[in-house]
Amino acid sequence: MASLDAPKDLLNASLKEFQTDKIDILINNAGLGGNAPLEEVTVEDYDRLMTVNVRAVIFMTQAVLPHINRGGRIVNLSSISSRGGYSTQSVYAASKAAVEGLTRVWATELGHKYGVTVNCVNPGPVDTDMYRAAGPVHLARMEEQNKKVPAEPRCGTEQDIADIVVFLCEERSRWVTGDTVCANGGMLYL
Repeated sequence: MASLDAPKDLLNASLKEFQTDKIDILINNAGLGGNAPLEEVTVEDYDRLMTVNVRAVIFMTQAVLPHINRGGRIVNLSSISSRGGYSTQSVYAASKAAVEGLTRVWATELGHKYGVTVNCVNPGPVDTDMYRAAGPVHLARMEEQNKKVPAEPRCGTEQDIADIVVFLCEERSRWVTGDTVCANGGMLYL
């Protein structure tokens, strides 16, 4: 999703694969992580994370708009890092906070015009490749926090998050828009 052409290319491939010109659901789930003390953050780090975590979300959503059905759903993925104040996550946290801001703006801006709902899921730690690649310092910190999660002493699973995303894509979620659902087992209450 770092390429400027990636959103339109992905959209065109999807429309062709499903032999349609309409989209019911967009899930903006592409993301990159990164941890560095502020003193060590480079312009390259910033550009890399903001390109995938923010710019791609904006332009993927923009590309889909001419094709989205009334009653459609847009679900963005954020991170507990957007609200947690975790050291070494300046750029990553900023990129995910931007996604939450876009969610609220688009719920208002696109709701009436396109007849869609726009929501965000803000997962805590989830056992994925990105989680495991975070580095030993960050991983150790997360493992300690996972032991204190009220719902169950563990990190989340992909299924934990997928179930929430699926709900937000269903008709019964029609009255939920502009919201960010914290999906962290109670690790952070906001």
